[in-house]
Amino acid sequence: MAATEIIGRSRLQHLLRWNSYKATLGTDPIQTSQYHVLRRLARQMYTRTRSHYSEYLSNLEAKQTYVLKAPTTGMLGRSLEFSLPLQSFFSFNWGSGSLFMACQFYAIRIIANLYLKNMEYAIVKYSRELEKAGESVPAPTLVSRYHFLDEAFHTTISQVLARDFYKAFAQPSPYETFVANMGIYMMQRGTLGGLSGVLPHRYFADDHTILELLYQLLQGPVFGFSETEALHWMERCLCHEHDGFHLASRNRQQLQTELHRFFQDFEYLWPVNREMRVMARRGSIPDAIRRNRRTFAEFSRLAVA
Repeated sequence: MAATEIIGRSRLQHLLRWNSYKATLGTDPIQTSQYHVLRRLARQMYTRTRSHYSEYLSNLEAKQTYVLKAPTTGMLGRSLEFSLPLQSFFSFNWGSGSLFMACQFYAIRIIANLYLKNMEYAIVKYSRELEKAGESVPAPTLVSRYHFLDEAFHTTISQVLARDFYKAFAQPSPYETFVANMGIYMMQRGTLGGLSGVLPHRYFADDHTILELLYQLLQGPVFGFSETEALHWMERCLCHEHDGFHLASRNRQQLQTELHRFFQDFEYLWPVNREMRVMARRGSIPDAIRRNRRTFAEFSRLAVA
């Protein structure tokens, strides 16, 4: 069933106003200044490896008016609170020509790999149960199943490059160690730093974007709620304890255990990252409900304005 049939075309358009990916660099003088300062810092720290610097980045930087911008924010972008200068800063360091930083990129990537595998494993089990019972498997379920298999390949590659391959090269400099640790620390604070009352495999706090999706969905053709009814049920589901929060918490604990196991042998990581301490102390159900109540109060004021 198409999204327009579930939500309705006009309501789908409403979702665009909450789209956080529309920020652009170049129109904000403060962000533009931050961008150039961070780019200069990355260049200066890798003067000895400029001969190995990313040819792709070099060609982009040759255009003096060009500002590097990732096509999507991804999980790291969310963790950096959609800061385009900081996203670019990590790109400059990963493309610096440093063999260590090239490997360290995959330490960030495997967080995303394990995150997605943790999400899709239940779907794979469901797909196998349907097949075993001789029932047809819905196309979306099959897509998730094959994506899970693809993600398994990505995880293997990330594991080799991030955990083993970097040891074949020179030890990282203090600056490289700092950048590498900050990337994982920011992932813990952002993408892994909360709990959702909406999705069982979303480990950051519910925000206006997901609330707007629910608001439009509940008023769409499938449910047909009024604005008042939609807000009532959103408040019930987001701001009070229910089984969904406990399921999400168990899923989050499983992912935390997997990440802790993966990072425990990384020599260059700070203990707070090696042991996933930030993720461990965030994401409780009471904290999630308290935050949801604040977010819902803000959203409901805007929705009825």
